[in-house]
Amino acid sequence: MIADPTIELYGTDGEPCVGCRAPLTGSQRYCLHCGTRRPQARAEFLDILAADAREFGLVGPGQEPAGHGGPPGPPVPVGVPAGGAEAWLRARQPFLALGGLLLVTLLIGLLVGHWATADPSAGVVAAPAPQVIRI
Repeated sequence: MIADPTIELYGTDGEPCVGCRAPLTGSQRYCLHCGTRRPQARAEFLDILAADAREFGLVGPGQEPAGHGGPPGPPVPVGVPAGGAEAWLRARQPFLALGGLLLVTLLIGLLVGHWATADPSAGVVAAPAPQVIRI
C-alpha cells in the first residue's frame, strides 16, 4: 500500500481512544464513538496563530498562547469568567442573543396585532351625505 503524503497521521492505527478505549486509525482526529479529541491532534492554524503571537509580542519567549498545545492548564470553574465585563458578556452571549431574539419577536407580534385589530374606520373621514335638490 502506498502512503498518501497529504493525509496527516496523529498516531498509530489501532491506538485506543482516551475516552472510551475504542480503536482509532492513525488519521482520526476525533473518536467516532464518543467524540473525544485525540490529544496529539492539532489544527495547523494554531501553529500559525502561535507564530503571529510571538511575532507581535503577545507572548513572551518560550511561552505558548493559552489553549495551544501542551498539557491543559488548571480547570476554570464554570460560570466564573477569566476577565472583566468582556469575558462576562462572552460567557453569556448565547443567552443574551436568545433574549434579544425574543424581544424582537415580541415587538413584531405586538405591531402585527395592533395593525390587525385596529379600527378601520377610526382614521377614515365619512363622506358627506349626498345633496338632493328638489324643484
